[in-house]
Amino acid sequence: MDKKDLEDALKGLEDRISEKLEKKMDDKLDQFALSFTRYVNKRFDEMEAKFDNRFEEVNQKIDRLQSSVDQVHGMLEVERDERTVIAHQLDRHEDWIERASRKLDIDYDQAA
Repeated sequence: MDKKDLEDALKGLEDRISEKLEKKMDDKLDQFALSFTRYVNKRFDEMEAKFDNRFEEVNQKIDRLQSSVDQVHGMLEVERDERTVIAHQLDRHEDWIERASRKLDIDYDQAA
């Protein structure tokens, strides 16, 4: 075997080794990419679940707050209505007192 044959044989061997290494590297890279993708998907799923839970908690707090605000609003409406009725009743009493004081000839000063 001469030098040329030896170089050709070595070149062939080098090419086969290179192809095998390239295939192994591709396989390893595919495995890594698959593992990494699974890991990232798992982490995103966990974070999404946590976010959904937090979102539900926030919604419940907002609902409770809205209920409290509605309650206060209702109480204020009742208070306003009661003040309106009381003011009307006070006006009627004031009118009655003024008419009675004139009939009884008693001085009545509304401002006093």
